[in-house]
Formats: sequence, C-alpha cells, structure tokens
Amino acid sequence: MITHPFEKLSAPDTGQLLYFRCPSTDPVRNLKLENLLFRHLRQGLFLMLWRNDPCVIIGRNQEASAEVNLSACAHGIRVIRRLSGGGAVYHDHGTVNYTFFTDCPADGTLSFGKLAEPVISALRSLGLPVSFGGRNDLIVPDGRKVCGTAARIEDGRILSHGCICFSTAPGTIAEYLTPDSGKLARHRVPSVRNRVACLNEWMPGVTPEQFLMRLEEALLRDRPAVPYIPDEALIRELGESSCGIEAIL
Repeated sequence: MITHPFEKLSAPDTGQLLYFRCPSTDPVRNLKLENLLFRHLRQGLFLMLWRNDPCVIIGRNQEASAEVNLSACAHGIRVIRRLSGGGAVYHDHGTVNYTFFTDCPADGTLSFGKLAEPVISALRSLGLPVSFGGRNDLIVPDGRKVCGTAARIEDGRILSHGCICFSTAPGTIAEYLTPDSGKLARHRVPSVRNRVACLNEWMPGVTPEQFLMRLEEALLRDRPAVPYIPDEALIRELGESSCGIEAIL
C-alpha cells in the first residue's frame, strides 16, 4: 500500500495543502516568485509545480565559470543563481520542477531523504522505479540521476525543491554544464551525459505536460488542496524587486 506523499510532512495544525501550478516559464520570474512566496507563506504546507524555458541555474555558493559553459549559454540560455545550495542544473520544457515549504522539525535537522519522500512516493505510484541516492539525488536502479534536489532553511521554515528530468536530452545537459573534471575524478563520478536518465524511458509516448498533470494528481491524491492565487500586491512586488535572484546571463 502506498501512503499519501505528504503524510510525514504535514504541519500538525492543518490538514490542507496550499497548491499552485505556475503558468509562467520565465526562469527569472519563477525563481523570484518562489523566494517571494517563501518569504510570505510562513505556516502550513505549500506546493508549487512549474517549468522553465531553457536555462542553467546554479547554487548559492557556486562559481558560474567553473560549472557552466558560459560561451555556449551566451546564445540564448539564461544563467541564474538561486538562493539554495547544491549544484548546477539545466532546465528546459522537458524538466518538471517542484517546490514545497514546510515547518522545520523540532530538532532543526535537515534530512534531504525525508524531504524527497513526497516526490518519490508520487513517482512510484506512477510506476517509476525511483529511489533516493547518496548525493541528494533521485535515481533509477542503474544509479543514473533523474532529479537533483536542494533546500534552504529560514526562520523555522524549509524550502525544498527539485528538477525532475522527464525528457531533457542528457547530451543537451552536458553541452551547458561543465563540472570540474578534477572533482569528478576524485569522486569517481561519470560524465553528465552518462549519469543522467530521463523518466520518459519508462513512460514512452507521454509528453512533459501530461507527466506534470499525472505528477500533480499523484501528489494531491486524497489530500485537501486549496488553490493558491497570487494577489495584486505580490505580483507588484514581483515586478519591482530582484527577490534575491541574480541573473548572470
């Protein structure tokens, strides 16, 4: 029996999930919105599903020139720094992103494995053989990565997000990401092209849009969900503020 994805992450004071499927595919706007919502939604459980136009997003402490093929990205690929840690990732319309906010555990610890449980449970309910890997990734049985995750903690709240590779070609990812070769050798990590898998290998004929809808249905299964509608004040702030997001290219 598959338990409900959010069963272990629910805030004790509410059974509702606030949910937003973001219609925008502008990566700068979407990352700004994510940070702005995290700043304003200070209680309960929140979920957002979203996709981006082609872009590279790097972690808070990363050096873009060491992780990204900036010359390749100069021809229309945005490069943006997010506020969470973790590594550089490539997004396009074949990538489905999720974000959720929840309260920190009483002991203040951050478990990436636990944070990933809702998504792993939902993906498994769709027949996808996904598990949590040792590098804070979601992997398939042969060890290839299908989703990178990252998180940040602020004022007793956790923002956890990930990018699920549904149909983005590993060769495209390799074209724009250039991780340090010495680091890969030290950790015996294979090339990006060889270590990434797409979930459409297990769902032939399914489009990214259809996958997003199936994932949404699995995540919201038997769960009181309240649609979130951004108000005018938030939209105005979104247009006026950088919200901490740095657009490098």
